[in-house]
Amino acid sequence: VWSNRLKAGIYNYTDKETDISIACDRARIACDSIKNQYAIDYRYYDEKLNENHLMEQYIIDHFEDALQGNWIYVYFQPIVRTATYNICDFEALSRWEDPVYGHLEPSVFIPILEKARIIYKLDLYIIRHICTAYHYHLRRKLPLIPISVNISRVDFDICDIVGLIKTEFNHYDLPISMLSIEITESAFVENTNVLKENITKLRNAGFQVWMDDFGSGYSSLNQLTALPLDAMKMDMKLIRNLHKDNKDYRLVQLVLEIAEFLQTTVVAEGVETEEQFQLL
Repeated sequence: VWSNRLKAGIYNYTDKETDISIACDRARIACDSIKNQYAIDYRYYDEKLNENHLMEQYIIDHFEDALQGNWIYVYFQPIVRTATYNICDFEALSRWEDPVYGHLEPSVFIPILEKARIIYKLDLYIIRHICTAYHYHLRRKLPLIPISVNISRVDFDICDIVGLIKTEFNHYDLPISMLSIEITESAFVENTNVLKENITKLRNAGFQVWMDDFGSGYSSLNQLTALPLDAMKMDMKLIRNLHKDNKDYRLVQLVLEIAEFLQTTVVAEGVETEEQFQLL
């Protein structure tokens, strides 16, 4: 049994005017694209990979421009309580409106920023927008509604993200209890002990901690019982066919039973119809 499989990236070197170093780089890009795909051993460099590479380089090169030029917008998506129909929280989401490429989805630019290890700049940018919104409401004596925001697991390796968030909130004299930090479920398999330390640090600082995308298939029940979580957000794939598929309906029931056992709140993501809402 092989512990490691040989991977190969191939660039068809037909244009002799192409610099050999560029050809090697393209072969490496092809190889990197299958690094985490166990069943694929080689890939040719093609136009699709070239487009992805150009997009990746564009996002990295223009990220600071996007922050300074407000190409990245922060939207506040309401979270509605099923028992009362009232808005009880907001989730802060980022969208990139680029002057060249137009609308860029987070699924495009966030993995690139994580890979480049500069995602913390985006997360702090969103935190500052949240603080500005809260400050605006406080000055006008308007009620504050809790806001949740997703923080990349990479942030914990790069900087003191907890301290930086606290600094932003303290600057505006804002109640830390108004912010919930979401950490995606995939982070819970990386290094559970380190993650547990960071979750404890967040909660000790006064933040709530939510598991994002629960049900996407990464965490185990053992991890759930060991980690101090305040809420779980069900992956939207579980909600999509809630009213059509009995298995999905039963899965949602099981998630609710697990949450009740753990004494945590559940947030269902991706609810788009009245029927889905009523079923929940």
